[in-house]
Amino acid sequence: FDLSDCLNVTVNPKPGPPQVQGADICEGGDMTIMVINADPTYVYTWFASLISDEVLATGVSFTPAEAGTYYVMATSPADCSCVRTPVTLTINENPNLSLSTSNPCDETGCAGTIAATIDGGQEPFTYSWTDGLIGSTAEGVCPGTYTLTVTDANGCAASQSATIEDNYCE
Repeated sequence: FDLSDCLNVTVNPKPGPPQVQGADICEGGDMTIMVINADPTYVYTWFASLISDEVLATGVSFTPAEAGTYYVMATSPADCSCVRTPVTLTINENPNLSLSTSNPCDETGCAGTIAATIDGGQEPFTYSWTDGLIGSTAEGVCPGTYTLTVTDANGCAASQSATIEDNYCE
């Protein structure tokens, strides 16, 4: 028996489908989609379709020009590839925020009201005021400038400021 007659077989594992982040963004946000937990020895190739040979980019990240579905494929150093993984880039509408104020004359000088109106975005909304005000309408507000940041269910946000003028009366 001659050992030179033996055959060496190397089995290279097939890469798993890449996991991607950044596929759900807000208007005006960074449109970069990225492979997370990427293996630095793999080559990641981005395509416009499941069957197209047209390569849009190579690397762990890709910045498309518009929303849509793109495909990423991982290739190992042994030239083993996984099936192309679809990634749908969605651009969510930002909430549009406007603030209205009222400030009746008051003995305390703190009778102002600031009310938020939201158009667009995705409910539910969270409200974060400067100075600890709470909710979509702040009442009993003293003179000053207040900023409200509204964040929607998709994590998209809008900020707006309003000023309550001094309106103390006796």
